[in-house]
Amino acid sequence: MDVVELEQVVRNVNDRVSRIEQVLPTLATKEDLKAYATKEDLRASGDALRQDLHALEEALRRDLRASEEGLRQDMRALEHGLRQEMRALNEETRQEMRALNEETRRHMLVLHEEVIARIATLGELRTGRKRRS
Repeated sequence: MDVVELEQVVRNVNDRVSRIEQVLPTLATKEDLKAYATKEDLRASGDALRQDLHALEEALRRDLRASEEGLRQDMRALEHGLRQEMRALNEETRQEMRALNEETRRHMLVLHEEVIARIATLGELRTGRKRRS
């Protein structure tokens, strides 16, 4: 190898070392890597998360069942209250109908008596007219 070739090889090595020196500060050290989770850590975290999710799911199911039962009880109470109100309204309507029936009956009796009185008056007038003839 001549001197020129040797100088070129030294320059190439020098360039490579410069690039390596630029990259080295960005690489993680053993201490840096210890801060990262291992596969075992991730598995344990995944298992713990699964257990938490199952517990949460079960708690939600219990809450849902309790809410559902509470809603059923509320609906039963509402239905009972509505039935009572309907009974009261029906009774009130019946009383109003009876009162209207009685009022109509009295009115019809008055009209009936008036018609009978008019018929009697007409009869008397006819009878009185025939006597005059």
